Amino acid sequence: MIRKTVYCSSCGSKLLIDERKKQALCKNCGDIIDVIPASDDYEPENKRAKETFVEKFLRYSCGKTTLIIVAAVIAFIFFVAGLSASSARRRAAEKRAAEATATEAETEAPEEEADEEEAEVDEAEAEDEDDSDDADADAVSEDQALGTYVGANGSVLILQDYGLGQYYYSSYDNMNSLNTWSYEDGVLEVYVGSCFSTVVATIDDDFSSFTLIGKEDLDKEFWDAEDYVKVSDNTETLTAEECDELIAAS
Repeated sequence: MIRKTVYCSSCGSKLLIDERKKQALCKNCGDIIDVIPASDDYEPENKRAKETFVEKFLRYSCGKTTLIIVAAVIAFIFFVAGLSASSARRRAAEKRAAEATATEAETEAPEEEADEEEAEVDEAEAEDEDDSDDADADAVSEDQALGTYVGANGSVLILQDYGLGQYYYSSYDNMNSLNTWSYEDGVLEVYVGSCFSTVVATIDDDFSSFTLIGKEDLDKEFWDAEDYVKVSDNTETLTAEECDELIAAS
């Protein structure tokens, strides 16, 4: 078998091909080439150098099917972009129409409606001021509750800041701090921890004096109604000896 040098007409690759064959497959580019003898004056024609962009794209992208798919994808992207732009324009037009309608309505509204709105605003502001005044009054009343009180049954009650309280009874070794209190709508409510009782008092004008009674029936079982008199604005915790002195002096 005699082999001769053959050049690929597409890529110009140099191949050794059996001279008896009429055609051969180029392993470099995959084209079918005619078997031609080699010569010193032969210059292979590079057909791929003359390929257009589309021809190269088709050759490297495996044919027309890929081109169709790519074209379809591009068309779909443009279609979606067109829908988005159309939707945005429609929303903008609706917004402008709504603003124009609102402007026309405001222009055509009678002056009486404006006066009514101003009156409603003034009334609302007046109500807010009344609520604010009521809140301030409640805050002042609650502050007035702070202080030391002596009970007719031989006890001392101290109402402190933040709803805390101290309670002493003549038989205690020291004051008990497991107490809380609150004031709302003219009612003073105290939880006395040592007696496991919630007691209440109705406040008329001030906190100079009041009577604490059990809030519920069970509370009344553990607590006897007791009259209290405010002896000072002091809110500091006292010792048992100081409490006994206050009880004796009252």
